[in-house]
Amino acid sequence: MDHREKHVFGSCNAIIQAGKSSAGELEIDEHASYIVDLATAIAFNTQERMLLIVPNNGAINNFDPEAMVEIPCLVGKSARNRWWLAISRNSRKG
Repeated sequence: MDHREKHVFGSCNAIIQAGKSSAGELEIDEHASYIVDLATAIAFNTQERMLLIVPNNGAINNFDPEAMVEIPCLVGKSARNRWWLAISRNSRKG
């Protein structure tokens, strides 16, 4: 992490000093593109299907409702449309 942090902050400082983004050497990885897709889905209310880590709240029937779970969700501006899929009531732990 120390190496990555130095690289990112160094690139950001180069961009600031040059006054243009082409001066930085930041690479777009899967996390960067994912966060852009997430922000786009929220900003433009695209209802994009994405895997998100969210409170269970009954999505997985026989599992702690307060646990954080990774499930498919529809992403948009409305919190009412947050679950894309409720896991089958017949699911089994273990």
